[in-house]
Amino acid sequence: MICNKKFENIHYKFGYHNLITVNQCKYLGIMIQNNLHFNSQIEQCITKIQKSFPLIYFIKKYIPNNFKKLIYYSFCHSHIIYSLPFIYLSKKKNIKKLFKIQKKIIKILYNLSYLHSSSTLFYPCTDFFSLFQLLNLSLCDFGFLIYN
Repeated sequence: MICNKKFENIHYKFGYHNLITVNQCKYLGIMIQNNLHFNSQIEQCITKIQKSFPLIYFIKKYIPNNFKKLIYYSFCHSHIIYSLPFIYLSKKKNIKKLFKIQKKIIKILYNLSYLHSSSTLFYPCTDFFSLFQLLNLSLCDFGFLIYN
């Protein structure tokens, strides 16, 4: 990956094969950009969560609250957790957008008004952790792993 403009004309070889420089590539489901900002990974996470909105609008009336929690964890939380290590390297506007999507999916599931306070959506009022709480927990987990 090339991160500096003055190195654009460098050609890499691996054996007898020429390697191509690209702006971004997908590896194990993670979008890696040549500047290592991972903005496209967060945007991809947002679009994956947004694709589930029509289904959630449809089924929210027919399922009990304990299943709504499972639906949140399968359609939203799993994507956030997979992208969590790369959220730190993304732009702040993408992080805020992901947080808005997280709030919106909970409000849709539990049939809450869009004006409903987000302070009651997350822990300790409910069992859901906000994006920022998840980021803090991942930092604590990382620190614990390094210390031990």
